[in-house]
Amino acid sequence: MYRLLLALLSGFVPVTFIYGGSVRVSGCDKSYAGSYFTLKTYEEYITYQEKTLAETAVDARGCFSLEFQLEKTSLVFFHLGKHFAYFYAEPGKDYHVILPPRADKTEADRLNPYFAEEEEHLLPVNEDSLELNHLIARFDSIYGPYYSQYALSVYGPPDPASADTAVQSILRHFKGISHPYFSAYLLYKTGILRCIASQYKARNLSAMYFRNRPVLYENPAYMELFHRIYDSYFTYFGRTDSGKAIYEVINRNQSYTVLRQILAADDVFRGDTLRDLVILKNLHDEFYRTSFNRNALIHVLDSFCLHGQVTMFRPVAANILKKVTRLMAGYPPPPFHLQDSHGNIRTLEDFKGRYVYLNFCYCSSYSCLKEFEMLNTLYKKLKGYFEIVTILADPTLQKVTDFLNQNDYAWTFLHYGQQPDILKDYDIRAFPTYFLIGPDGKLILSPAPSPAENFQQTLFNIMRSRGDLK
Repeated sequence: MYRLLLALLSGFVPVTFIYGGSVRVSGCDKSYAGSYFTLKTYEEYITYQEKTLAETAVDARGCFSLEFQLEKTSLVFFHLGKHFAYFYAEPGKDYHVILPPRADKTEADRLNPYFAEEEEHLLPVNEDSLELNHLIARFDSIYGPYYSQYALSVYGPPDPASADTAVQSILRHFKGISHPYFSAYLLYKTGILRCIASQYKARNLSAMYFRNRPVLYENPAYMELFHRIYDSYFTYFGRTDSGKAIYEVINRNQSYTVLRQILAADDVFRGDTLRDLVILKNLHDEFYRTSFNRNALIHVLDSFCLHGQVTMFRPVAANILKKVTRLMAGYPPPPFHLQDSHGNIRTLEDFKGRYVYLNFCYCSSYSCLKEFEMLNTLYKKLKGYFEIVTILADPTLQKVTDFLNQNDYAWTFLHYGQQPDILKDYDIRAFPTYFLIGPDGKLILSPAPSPAENFQQTLFNIMRSRGDLK
């Protein structure tokens, strides 16, 4: 069995991938008549930032057709109501797909930024069993029960013999299939089984699947195993004699160049591409942990954006930088386009040049209602110094309008309904939550104190320190 695995590892030749070509996607389901479809893919598999490939309206018969350029085989997807509908597109091919039964999100689903869509693999019609999507669908149906078995027993003792048997059983179904993308998918998915079965240590798996191998950073199966193998790599490497300087390099020197040099001492890597990808993953992950100074991590990311050895990863560093700084003081907060109680669209740009006390609430919250009274007093007293903007997370705009008609509040109220992801963007976990934004449009306090926590004095101290108040 191990010889078969090595044959897969050594026999994988990525140069046979097709690069560049037009892709056409079509489908027909009357239940989608009048809809609008947007086909997307991921820019990269560190932040999972989405990008649009093509858009089209669905006609009165429920039919659509769209065309786009694709450089290489990629996972592409639609957000179709409650469905995350995906397939694997190859350059130069036409796909007529069967859509899942239409299931629109309810208003509660739509307004819930943490709603999880149901995954649906779109299979092209009139294709033989060796077409990529049909191969992957067949693999997934065989692989799924094994994955569930090992995922549920992850805290049990290692079971290498069972993992060997499982991998061998899976591979038996796909002998003689030479599709390069599918070969990679098969290889790295079975590698995940070995990982969760604790058959090998991370360093052994790294040597088997990554060292001296093509870096398939745009392949989701490759990246899924990559994230498992190199999770907390900085921490583990920092415990070694050659790696203990990593804390000094990041927290004090804040040097991407020196960081690369230190990691070069670890023979787990071969080549700049894998090393830089591991650096990016860990700079991203460590931002949400406590081992490294956040500002230092940001400086290293900023250096990567400018001087990254592997230039194709510089945009990934920029995506990470944008993600991790979105709620940090000194950086612009996430933008919004939301309706006020009069139906007007308001943005943060409308308040540029003024201090903005931004808060998130909802009308039926006792804590919010109590602080609205304090905000009202504060606003009447200090409205020449700053603006208050309240974003309400109530189910409907009408509820917001009714509430404001019953209360004499003069500051700006907005409803989150046109952009429900704003709660996720601002990491809202409790109501009320406050932020202070400066006249330059950048966050000053994130989070900011509430009115009951002496916000007035905090604001005046900040304004004096910035020369806006004598």
